[in-house]
Amino acid sequence: MVSKKKLGLKEWLTHIEGTELPMMSGVLQELNALTSNNDTRVDQLSEVILKDAVLTSQVLKIANSVFYNPGKVPLNTISRAVVVIGFTGLYTILISALMTDKLVNDHPKPALFDALGRAFHGAVQAKNLAYQVSDTEREEVFIAALLYNIGELALLSCDGKNVDTLCEALGKSTTDRPTTTKKVLGFELKQLSRTLVKQWELGELVQLSLSYSGTPDFKVRSVVLGDRVSQQMELGWDSEPLKKTVSVIARHLDTEPDDALEKLQQWSKEATEVARSFGINASTRTGSSSAESRPKANTKAQLQAILQLNILRDLSAMVFEGASFNSIFQILVEGIHRGIEMEQVAIAVFNPKNSRLNAKYMVGEGTEQWRENFDFPTPNPAANPLAFCIIKNRVIAVNVPDHEEPNMQENPSFQRIFEDNPVMLGPLYVGKKPIGVICATRVEKVTEEEYQSFQHFVNQANLCLAFLMYRQ
Repeated sequence: MVSKKKLGLKEWLTHIEGTELPMMSGVLQELNALTSNNDTRVDQLSEVILKDAVLTSQVLKIANSVFYNPGKVPLNTISRAVVVIGFTGLYTILISALMTDKLVNDHPKPALFDALGRAFHGAVQAKNLAYQVSDTEREEVFIAALLYNIGELALLSCDGKNVDTLCEALGKSTTDRPTTTKKVLGFELKQLSRTLVKQWELGELVQLSLSYSGTPDFKVRSVVLGDRVSQQMELGWDSEPLKKTVSVIARHLDTEPDDALEKLQQWSKEATEVARSFGINASTRTGSSSAESRPKANTKAQLQAILQLNILRDLSAMVFEGASFNSIFQILVEGIHRGIEMEQVAIAVFNPKNSRLNAKYMVGEGTEQWRENFDFPTPNPAANPLAFCIIKNRVIAVNVPDHEEPNMQENPSFQRIFEDNPVMLGPLYVGKKPIGVICATRVEKVTEEEYQSFQHFVNQANLCLAFLMYRQ
């Protein structure tokens, strides 16, 4: 039974704006700005991901799936994932992970799971349909198709009798979804999507796609056709609406209808795997988890040791793949941040005159300010711990019990950045040439085992740098 009081489009927009979803839109806007800026560095995207340990784990899990990593190259760090998958590929994973995490965890309705499944299906179909464009543009098509029905996803994530009524009507309906939703709500969900996409500034391609009127634009057509397949699939592959769509897609692909249908069916299987990798499957809908899906009961120390080993493997692999010094530095700060659980990690490198050390590669809350404030002179080993570390060429610890601290002058700059927290410093050399210092700190005390792990990371980094220099 339809609720007596229907909310109009404006009322639904107001209702959605009152939920937490606009916060997600703010993150999407920030990420869109990063990827649309040609000056954006890889480490900036990595920093966004590494701020959230759960998100980092989810992104890496998906990055290791067959869809994104068909070569099955083990990826244990965000830094290497960027190298193997590419900047835009990782951005696609991040957007998708943020959407599913926000919607599924907070609003686990069966109808919402179904809608997300269709969204991923449409995105995979659209990406494959956009065969003529570059890989970067195909990722753009994937995101546009994923956000194409953001109005439906936003509405289904809300609570209330109107949403329950809609979910019930969709479950019982024998007609197409747009007809059912318009009958229940009084307006088309595409109108809601169009408004939200514009208000939340989610990208030009999805805006153009939602305003589609037979435009010859190849990417727009791919988005619209991908979504159409995902909607009509529920009617069956032999349904008349889908047969008509297949004919249109055959012309789009410049092939025969039978060949187009075969491709769509193959991509449908691919889409199911992609949705499953993001947690959209039957087991998550029912809230059940098999014994196989539950993690083994390893201790935290064992898990950290395994993570450290895997990150060091990534480091070695990148060296043999001919990675740049920048990539090595980035994976090093990430490895110490995640592997040893140091809250703030940075690599300070020499200025052109080799007279000062300035932070360049960093990760962790608050390190953004280090780019301007992290500035230490190096000629005198007594000037500060960083100078002592690089001149003496050994790992040192400050404010770490049972470790002798270097005897030097008081340094207000060092105190201002690190306060009284434990700090570990490791010299970085290329052969006999010093190039910088890696710094790691956190509020909690550092154990002897963690100090040894830090030393191991520093030693491995110096071996890798020497090897890279030898190969040049």
